[in-house]
Amino acid sequence: MMQISGMVYARPCPKIDEISEAVRGAYGIPSEELCVKGHKGNESRDVAIYLSKKYSRCTCDEIGKYFGGIRPSAVSLGSRRVIERMKSDKRFLNKIKQLEAHIANR
Repeated sequence: MMQISGMVYARPCPKIDEISEAVRGAYGIPSEELCVKGHKGNESRDVAIYLSKKYSRCTCDEIGKYFGGIRPSAVSLGSRRVIERMKSDKRFLNKIKQLEAHIANR
């Protein structure tokens, strides 16, 4: 266990590049596709952003820089798109759950 700012974490959090690697594997895409700025509707990038925001403990600014220099507001928007889609698309929800399990068991 490690202690950070008075809080104890049983396991270190995954890094953004580890999360990106899992998403690239699930979608079968090259790394450049996740980090291309300006591609609206890029599901794989939105998923990687959502999972990074949820698990990496990085700020929206740090996540945005990793994913091609997008603004923190775009990070939040991409994450919200994933959350909304999970509510209405069971297959998509299952894909996210599988990725979460993969990330948790790394």
